[in-house]
Amino acid sequence: MWRIVESGRKRIIHLTSTHAESELIQRALGTVAAFFRWLKSTAGHLDEKTRWYVVLRCAFRKLLMPDPALGAVIPLR
Repeated sequence: MWRIVESGRKRIIHLTSTHAESELIQRALGTVAAFFRWLKSTAGHLDEKTRWYVVLRCAFRKLLMPDPALGAVIPLR
């Protein structure tokens, strides 16, 4: 279940899980939350294009930087 709470200019998403793997999901969401806290603290120093680059690179890092034994799927600059 989820709900969004809006206050001023902030939107907060509250998630509740009853899934059997809820601990794993909670850790994953904690990682995502930590990333967005970090991004918020540095976003003011980045232009819009760079912010999207950082978000997408982190979101797709497994695809962009696969296990070295598997070789590169997508070449990085």
